Amino acid sequence: MTTRQIKTFFVNTSTSNLTTSTGSKADTPSFFYKSQTLIRWHINDSSKTGIDLTGATFEFVIAEDYNATPLVTVSNASFVLADWTASDITTGQICCRVDFNVAGILTYIDDDAEENAYCSLWATIAGTNYLLTAFICKLKNLIH
Repeated sequence: MTTRQIKTFFVNTSTSNLTTSTGSKADTPSFFYKSQTLIRWHINDSSKTGIDLTGATFEFVIAEDYNATPLVTVSNASFVLADWTASDITTGQICCRVDFNVAGILTYIDDDAEENAYCSLWATIAGTNYLLTAFICKLKNLIH
């Protein structure tokens, strides 16, 4: 069984921002090269009420910038709700598995200990794509 780092993110869909559980601005998250991570997403509206995402498919992307070829793409198949006992698609609580053991990350970080990257979480509902959140993260190389 793979041991995964667990990250919990709160998303305000009215602003597409990451927030804390109380609604204030969240700190810039960090992800580590070669890590296996489970991200627990709380997808909320502006009043911090969970959004019903029944029937949606999801994609999480990390890239050098918003227009670049992705370094990491997490497809709907990696959104495994059984990985988190509190998952409930009807209240916007979803989770995904992310594999950061990707050569492109090491190439991007190069000789630096860390680099900024750009993340986006998308939902597709009835054929329409919706940006749930977009944020900057830090990709870190612990081996550096």
